[in-house]
Amino acid sequence: MLRLFTALSLSLFVGFFAIAADEKEPAAPTGVWNKEADGVVIQFDFSKVKALVVSATAGDKSLTMTCKYTIDKDGLIKATADKVENKNEFPVPTELKKGYEFKFKVKIDGKSAHITDFAAENSDAKNVVEGEYTKKEAK
Repeated sequence: MLRLFTALSLSLFVGFFAIAADEKEPAAPTGVWNKEADGVVIQFDFSKVKALVVSATAGDKSLTMTCKYTIDKDGLIKATADKVENKNEFPVPTELKKGYEFKFKVKIDGKSAHITDFAAENSDAKNVVEGEYTKKEAK
């Protein structure tokens, strides 16, 4: 009877951890990724843990958002801006400020990253943000 109880307890214990392992969030992206679109360089910088810096640069104008983010079990990244810097009046149709939220998915394959499913309130940046990015090599 004791052996049966021990075996049953062990089975439940192992099963619980197998389920918990299946439900953990996907690995966070790493690296710095760039894309050029119509003279604007867009960059997603995942070089810090749970921090994301998104920037857009066109000549001497730039927009930089420093964000915190989470990843759900389906790989959807939800980001919230902690800090927004707009240098030389970078043109944006939506007022971007602390608390601005957006979401997207990213799939990294070697030196290429593909951003999809971009969405943000009051934003039509989907066509500009989504697409293929290349890895910026460390100097």
